[in-house]
Amino acid sequence: MKRKIISQIRDLNIKGSGRISFYLTKIFIGKPKGKLVVDTIYDFKLNVDPVTDKGLERSIYYNGTYEKGTLYIIGKILQKGDVFVDVGANIGLMSIFASRKVGQQGEVIAFEPNPETKKILESNIALNKIENIKIEGFALSNETKKGRIYDRWDVNRGSASLIEPAKPTGFYDIEEIKFANYFDNSQQIKLVKIDVEGYELNVLKGARQYILASKYPPSLIVEFSSNRINTFGEDTFPLFFFLKELNIYRFFKAIRGKERISRLIEIKDKNSLPNHDNVFCLTEEHLSELPQKIFKSSR
Repeated sequence: MKRKIISQIRDLNIKGSGRISFYLTKIFIGKPKGKLVVDTIYDFKLNVDPVTDKGLERSIYYNGTYEKGTLYIIGKILQKGDVFVDVGANIGLMSIFASRKVGQQGEVIAFEPNPETKKILESNIALNKIENIKIEGFALSNETKKGRIYDRWDVNRGSASLIEPAKPTGFYDIEEIKFANYFDNSQQIKLVKIDVEGYELNVLKGARQYILASKYPPSLIVEFSSNRINTFGEDTFPLFFFLKELNIYRFFKAIRGKERISRLIEIKDKNSLPNHDNVFCLTEEHLSELPQKIFKSSR
């Protein structure tokens, strides 16, 4: 309950609400001391280690959520019976959230190639007794091959990447599978979330064949970040141009960023791309299903 109230205060669009919520977490939640089970604001629980992981898991410890704005939009897109694909599932926050939205008639397919993170993902699915999530322990890519994922504990657990950093803190040999080799075109996917620390373009190249051959292409949520090493260079323009050339999507970003609930505004050109945030790539069909109130202006 405390986390829900603090999260609601943080979402208030008034001056100082963020600072107030920050101090409330310090007073009512307190400093983390180690691994524990946290009640999220979505009425499910997660195993987290907020001392070791200073990113997603510390946010969940203090706020009961992470990327609240993104989860809000996911909740608007997904309906009962849908299929959601989580590429870079981490410890399972978005996968479990989506599993509630699609229900037992739907399915969530969660890809998490880091074997240690995958163990926590599995434990969180078991903790919540969820039966509609399928876990895959390999990486989706643009080709099927042997790969390697590198820990980035200098940042946090979720920053593990298939791109070798300057000073790796550990690695695991893994399998990479081309997206279009895993998914059959007869399988209708409603939404794909891709957050793979700079490897997003590789995943999308592997998905191109599937997307173009689909009668009802999935909408996408793709992390765009010029703050990290990417397979396509230091900026995100190549990622945007690749998606634009598919000629299927319109592009949107959250006005207040991925962490807070806010309306979406359309991205008209590369100069409107976020520096480090999610881009919502929506098909016309899916746009027609979404409520007008989640957009800043007329679509």
